[in-house]
Amino acid sequence: MQYLDKSGAALGSPYVQQYQGTGQAHRLTLQSDFVDPFHDGKAKIEGGLKATIHANHSFNDFENYSPSTAAYVQDTPASYNYSYSDNTYAAYGSFSDQWGKLSLMTGLRFEQYNYTGNLLDIDSTFHYHTTGVYPSLFLTEKT
Repeated sequence: MQYLDKSGAALGSPYVQQYQGTGQAHRLTLQSDFVDPFHDGKAKIEGGLKATIHANHSFNDFENYSPSTAAYVQDTPASYNYSYSDNTYAAYGSFSDQWGKLSLMTGLRFEQYNYTGNLLDIDSTFHYHTTGVYPSLFLTEKT
């Protein structure tokens, strides 16, 4: 990178940086759903489970060129060795039925989200977890 003044003349020496990096990501999704219609064909129960499991690792080593030593020096604040897991688990159930022009669907979904980050070079870990329950209700009239 070379900084220039308004006329296009070079300001100072060029800023030279190099980096080496690697990364890996893995994702697995498991899901199972079922539907059980009742004998009248209008009412049914549905349910399911889902797990999304994600793991990632990133390593980047940045080095700045020093003209005074003619060597590259590690840029520690810009370099990182980081991994994380990002997992979601869910379960749901619903019931639906129809009576003439009216139909009803009601359900409940449970979801848990877990995030864990690891700064590997300084052995620092942090977590974020949340759980939610989400009800639903739909009442429809056909005209």
